[in-house]
Amino acid sequence: MTRPVSDEQRAHVKRLFGEGLGRNQIAAAVGVSAGTVTKLCVDMGLSFDRSATKAATSARVTDLKARKLAIVERLYARSEKILDRLEADTYTYRMPTEFGSELVHDDDPPADAERNLSSSISTYLVSAQKIESQFADPGLAKVRSMMEKMAEALGLADE
Repeated sequence: MTRPVSDEQRAHVKRLFGEGLGRNQIAAAVGVSAGTVTKLCVDMGLSFDRSATKAATSARVTDLKARKLAIVERLYARSEKILDRLEADTYTYRMPTEFGSELVHDDDPPADAERNLSSSISTYLVSAQKIESQFADPGLAKVRSMMEKMAEALGLADE
């Protein structure tokens, strides 16, 4: 059960609000919850300026998008590096021997190496596509779907 807020606490909240303190700062100073401060301020017709929070949130979202796009670039670069290795004129790898290992140069990679490297490429590309899809215009997907259905209905769809 919550304690009732005293008139003195209300006045203190109003004074601190007037001094420009934030909701959490006021709550800590007055000894009430942040939710109580919000309720008191609403009751008094006061509202906090959320523009700084909104700007900070927007900047954070922009930063995260940039980081995700950088990761996508790295995934594509890694895929290309592996593909270059698979398609090189000579595939070099270490082969275990009874005395350790030796470096082998072949025209083609062993089947298990090609399978593993191809799987890695696939994983990287799927991951990149999933991240990129977060930036796709949802309206564009709806238009594409509608156009595909129209083409199918008109018998123009690729089969």
